[in-house]
Amino acid sequence: MAHQPKIFDFTGASSIDIREVAFGTGAGITSSDIFTWNNSTLNLMAATGSIFGSNVSKSAIIGGECNTIDNCSINSSIIGGKDNFTECKSYFSSIIGGCHNSMCCSPLSVIIGGASATMSCSSGSVIAGGSGFWGAPSGVTVVALYGLTGGNIISGGKNNFLSGGFSYIKELTPTSWQVYNFPNRVCNSLSSSILGGTLNSLNNANNSSIVAGLSNSITNSCWSSIIGGVGLTLSSESSTVYVPKLKIATASESSATKVLVWRDDKYVGWTSSTSLGGGSGNVAIDKYEVPFGTGTGITSSDTFLYYDNATFSQGGKLNNVLILGNTQSDVSKITSTFSDTYNKSLIIGKNFKYVETFTSSSGTQSYNLLLIGPSHSHSWSDNSIVIGGECNSLIGTSTYINTRSAIIAGLSNSITCQSKDSIIIGGYSNRNGYGSCESSIIGGSSNLIDILSCRSSIIGGSKNTVTLQSSRSSVVTGCCNCVRNSISSSIIAGYKNYIGSSVRASIIGGCGNTIKSGNDSVIVGGSSLYLANSCTALVNRLEINYSMPLPVGSSQSKILVWDQSLSNCRRVNYREFNELLSSSTASVQPGVTGSVPYYFNGSWTWSNTNIYNNGSRVGIGGTGSTASSDLHVFGSLSLDLATTSSATYTLTENNFTLLVYTPNGGATVSLPSATSARHRVYVIKKVDSSTSSIVNVRPNAGDNIEGWTGNITLDYPYDYYMLQSNGQNMWIKLGGAGGLNL
Repeated sequence: MAHQPKIFDFTGASSIDIREVAFGTGAGITSSDIFTWNNSTLNLMAATGSIFGSNVSKSAIIGGECNTIDNCSINSSIIGGKDNFTECKSYFSSIIGGCHNSMCCSPLSVIIGGASATMSCSSGSVIAGGSGFWGAPSGVTVVALYGLTGGNIISGGKNNFLSGGFSYIKELTPTSWQVYNFPNRVCNSLSSSILGGTLNSLNNANNSSIVAGLSNSITNSCWSSIIGGVGLTLSSESSTVYVPKLKIATASESSATKVLVWRDDKYVGWTSSTSLGGGSGNVAIDKYEVPFGTGTGITSSDTFLYYDNATFSQGGKLNNVLILGNTQSDVSKITSTFSDTYNKSLIIGKNFKYVETFTSSSGTQSYNLLLIGPSHSHSWSDNSIVIGGECNSLIGTSTYINTRSAIIAGLSNSITCQSKDSIIIGGYSNRNGYGSCESSIIGGSSNLIDILSCRSSIIGGSKNTVTLQSSRSSVVTGCCNCVRNSISSSIIAGYKNYIGSSVRASIIGGCGNTIKSGNDSVIVGGSSLYLANSCTALVNRLEINYSMPLPVGSSQSKILVWDQSLSNCRRVNYREFNELLSSSTASVQPGVTGSVPYYFNGSWTWSNTNIYNNGSRVGIGGTGSTASSDLHVFGSLSLDLATTSSATYTLTENNFTLLVYTPNGGATVSLPSATSARHRVYVIKKVDSSTSSIVNVRPNAGDNIEGWTGNITLDYPYDYYMLQSNGQNMWIKLGGAGGLNL
């Protein structure tokens, strides 16, 4: 629908787009495209130099400059930053800060900060920080580029996480640069991560990770990890951990040479080199120790232990477990009281555990679990990680198992009860609760996502809540805000704001504001505002560069203008309607019940005969009191009529009736998507006398015509069809005559 370019046309007024906020000074009204709200697409813009592209709806650009959301990106957002770009069905995704970041075909994904990061065809993934080289400005030449072009990249796959990467520009002269650019890359992988480092890559590597290091890579491998190092590679090596150098403190100060060996009893241990040749110089080594040494002797250390199949007094078992940094005495103190079972696990010191299979004394189990940091806990959690922080927990049940979830840093954070594919990054005492899959909490404290609130997020703030089936919803910073039983809704900042039982609703800032059963509505700022209407925007007071509230005025009709009545002061204000009317129209009485203002012959007037609105029915060309339908036209009605003699023709929103003069060989008329052309009606008629050339009416890919996915035809002169979209994927025949190919 074309925008109506004028709201009111007072002397000297400027054209105002219907999406923008009107304001004015003196005798004119103008607007700003920096802060816009599109009531049709439900897009919110609060930034400079930024744009929404085609088929974008329910999205927001807040702050920053020159950012873009384009091409079918629904429920997406860009917050701050510069030259960031998201497009092509990147539903429910966000770019937060940074510059030159881009996202394509990546639903449920996030790019946080950094520069030149790219997310392509990967759902549920996160790129956090890292810098990349996006190109030299005009007039500058890159004389040498070391590394790769671009920034960090996640391409394909889903549920991946990437951080790190490095870029440095050395200015040789004002017009020549030397660039060092070492990004990380994740391609076609599932539930994998790169944590820090530079020039690391994962390719076709599911449930795998690279932690720090330089130029390390994992390809065609699952459940594998590389920790640190330079130039390390795992190719087609699943369930493998690659550590380049493993430094182990030994209890023995002996200078004898020791060797790490795999003994006949299948234990790895340090052994004095003299014992390897046999004879009287052999050294006795405990069965759990690993032999090592230099020179003429082999010795061992009880800080490097391997347990093939050990059972302890309280029933605990260590099967194929390697322990580094804990002495036998330390292990004995732990195992003398424990009754848990570890299988195929790696324990380094007190704060690093990789567990392939874990069974507790109470019967809880976990698989493929990585815990780094002190005092973390887990139960019924598979293919998940806790990295850094303290006292974080992954807690599921035998019925509701946590899978593919992660906690990175922070204190006392927890993911519980089947909240699979979820993540908590930093913060304190945050919790992702029952059944809240594919959700994330970033920073803040005491925030909660709970009760089947899937694909939702909380970023920062304190005591914020998304709960009770509030899917695809979010809270960004603020305190004690709550989204409850609401879909695709959000609260940005503020205190004790509440959205309940709503769809696509938003509250921006303020205190104690409430939207309840208000679909597609928004409250901006204010205190204790209440909104229960759909498709409504509520702003208590709108002030610009002025500290005093808007005047209340008399009971006369008022309009919102940009007022410059006081010297050096500009603000949005309410002005009396008659005060702004020109002398030629001053006799018009505003506010007549049921009347509608319209512009005719150079002046504004009001009428209840030409156009009438009584709040429920609209009449055109007659009095509203006799209107019998929602829209009643008292008189003739003109609809678009187009003709074509081309071999192909595509119907658009500008068509109603199409007359087809069929060329030799026939013609094809293409229908638009039944979803995008919701409830639209078309009339298609063959108007030539030929019986040998037919007109094919073709539905869009994925659509059908009353169940038929192929073409329908107009075979004979003056055959026609009247078709209407059902708003989903079907066109319905309302009438006509023709040869239907069924």
